[in-house]
Amino acid sequence: MDDGEPSPEAASTEAASTEAASPEAASTEAVSTEAAITEALRCTGMRETQREMIRAYLDAPPDPTTCCGSSCDPCVITLARAVKRARRALDRDDDR
Repeated sequence: MDDGEPSPEAASTEAASTEAASPEAASTEAVSTEAAITEALRCTGMRETQREMIRAYLDAPPDPTTCCGSSCDPCVITLARAVKRARRALDRDDDR
């Protein structure tokens, strides 16, 4: 008999899919990303103002990292090290 209410299984599945797409789920991932970037900054000695540099490269394919010797701030090698550390913390390290 159909009383217009979803079955308990359907309600459970719907709730699970709603939770996965909820802002709280996205917020949890964002917090993890922020924590990973903060740790990468700390471990590599980069400044807080360079946070967005790391974020920009998290999902980008790797570029060859050769230091040009011009005292860039940050050096591409330091930036690559920070990105790799953040990827590892986020379980995204696939040896890119």
